Amino acid sequence: MSRIGQLLRRIAARLEASAPGTPTPSTNVAEITPCTPRHDPWVGQRLNLVLPSINKQHYFGGIHTAVLIYRELCRHFPASRIILVDSSPDEEALSRFSDHVLVPADQASSALRQIVPFSDRYQKTLPVADEDIWVATAWWTAYAAQRMSQWQGKMVALIARWST
Repeated sequence: MSRIGQLLRRIAARLEASAPGTPTPSTNVAEITPCTPRHDPWVGQRLNLVLPSINKQHYFGGIHTAVLIYRELCRHFPASRIILVDSSPDEEALSRFSDHVLVPADQASSALRQIVPFSDRYQKTLPVADEDIWVATAWWTAYAAQRMSQWQGKMVALIARWST
């Protein structure tokens, strides 16, 4: 059998294994390790920028541009967070965000400007509030933000249904 034929058989086997009702295979792709949300009692709109990192070795191009946009958007939001999914911030990175407070993901905080490291997210959760607004930059940060936004929408609908 040719290499292409072997590859097509492996792809077909994976598609068959991922059919509805079968367990989802685990992955070793760090970028898609789930960002699991939990309810946060925060009240009001809060801007959430999901980034891979703010450390100097990663701070160029897309991340730099996203931070510039975030700074402009912060003027319109009473609260905001930068959620880091690949690297925890080092001291130099934190010094560039002196108006933000470092908040571990397993804690709730009332700080208006937060940096939340979430690169060690395996079996951990991130607090998500009803009115959180999501901004992402890369495919894997968009994937994380989309999953949290979907969960958020379901929770808001569920809470609304229970409260009526």
